[in-house]
Amino acid sequence: MGDSLTTIIAIFLAAVLMFIFPLAAIADRNDDTSQMYVQTTLDNFVNKVAAKGTLTKDDYDQLESTLSATNNSYDIELEIDVKDVNPGKKTDNQKIGDTTYYSVYTTQIVDSLNNSTSNKYLLREGDYIKVSVKNINTTISQMIKNVLYGITGNESYVIAAQASGVVVTTGY
Repeated sequence: MGDSLTTIIAIFLAAVLMFIFPLAAIADRNDDTSQMYVQTTLDNFVNKVAAKGTLTKDDYDQLESTLSATNNSYDIELEIDVKDVNPGKKTDNQKIGDTTYYSVYTTQIVDSLNNSTSNKYLLREGDYIKVSVKNINTTISQMIKNVLYGITGNESYVIAAQASGVVVTTGY
């Protein structure tokens, strides 16, 4: 009885070593590839918007569809720091001619894209655009790590990227 139990345990350990760990390595490599793809996509998106000076609904939809090509779901956070130059008005912490910025966030930007007739969000030279993305689904690599290492929690994400740029031309 003891000899067969040892054999069963040895077969189980061999199966884990032969199948589970290589599967975990492949899944982890897939996450790394997705990470590079998402970062490249985000950099291209920000550079395109900064160079044109406009963010269109088509650009945003294309970003979403390109990211979904990795078979993951993402939370996309946009922030545009709008340059507010008011040379004729002086406040307590601002001198005449100083530049200040105010921020516009994802929901405001998407609402503007959906509600405007031109489906464009116009930017001015000197504005900043910041985009961050992180996956919201659990990848296969995360599932395997949760089982093998006992990692728990829904706040962990594996794929995340950030990009930002200065708008170099005023959009029309």
